[in-house]
Order: sequence, then structure tokens, then C-alpha cells
Amino acid sequence: MRELRSGLAECIKHDIIRDADGFADLEHHIDRALTLDIDYLAPLTAPKVAIKARVVEADPFERGDRAHLNFGHTFGHAIETISHYEYSHGECVALGMTAAAHAAVKLNLIDPTAQQRIVSVIQKANLPTSGLKLNVIEVLEAMHFD
Repeated sequence: MRELRSGLAECIKHDIIRDADGFADLEHHIDRALTLDIDYLAPLTAPKVAIKARVVEADPFERGDRAHLNFGHTFGHAIETISHYEYSHGECVALGMTAAAHAAVKLNLIDPTAQQRIVSVIQKANLPTSGLKLNVIEVLEAMHFD
């Protein structure tokens, strides 16, 4: 189940960056994914794979739009490193998306309602959004190398 939730973190990320309708669907039906409803999981994941394929094909050397696929990953990779991989990649991406959404509000890039929607879906997927007890300076230093 932990790996399923980790995969859902990537689905959430893809919907946030490229599929508003998919994100709205997750907001209302993520419980179906958590109950392993194959009739929901198959059509849930296929569009995410297509999104990633289109983005990577259009920007194979990560010089433009492909950077969007990293949403949550700069924070997430730092959390992985500093926690010595105590958290799964998906859990770190979820924490990273939460942190990135918080930073985006502070920078006036998104409004607090958008941040709350992001955090709410992550929480509904039973992924972490808080509670880390890591040294913030170490996390920031690790982010510098990502």
C-alpha cells in the first residue's frame, strides 16, 4: 500500500502541472485508488504516463517545460537525502509538493485556496504533508545540489 500511495504522489503531481480535470477527479475519487479499484486505477495512470512521455519527448534535455516534471522533487530529493531515505520517493515528493505550494503562496504565485487543494488531495492519499523533524539548514543545503 505504501508503494501505491507513492505512485499516487506522482499522479497528483502530473495532474497539478498538466491536467486540471484529472486533479479535480482525484479530489473527489482518490478513495477509489486507495481501495485498489482497477476500473479506476487503469484510466487514472494511463494519462499520466502520456503526459510524461509528451513532456520528455518535447524537451529531452530538460531545457524548458520538462522542468515542470520536477514539481515537489527539489524539496523531495533533499528530504530523501537528509532523512537517509527513511521516506519513500513518493512520500518525499508529497512533502516536496506541500513545501513548494507553501513557498508559491509566499511568493504570490498561487493563492491559498490552490495550496489548500493541493495539500488536501495529498492528505486524502494518506501521504505526509507535515511532521518532519529535519534540520532546515541541512535540507536547504541539500536542495542546492539537486
